[in-house]
Amino acid sequence: MISFPSPPMSVSFPSPPLIVSMPPPPMRMLARLSPVNVSPPLPPVTFSMLRIVSSAIPPIVT
Repeated sequence: MISFPSPPMSVSFPSPPLIVSMPPPPMRMLARLSPVNVSPPLPPVTFSMLRIVSSAIPPIVT
């Protein structure tokens, strides 16, 4: 039974490395989005991207 709960926890371990490689791109994109945030069409895209990034950040923050 322990092996079943283990899989989900193992996923969280491999996730950190994957998230670490993701932060760099988002940060660069945010830098470009920051100035472009002035345009209305981009804000929605930024929110969707932030939601994806925030989903990956919670595990790291915790």
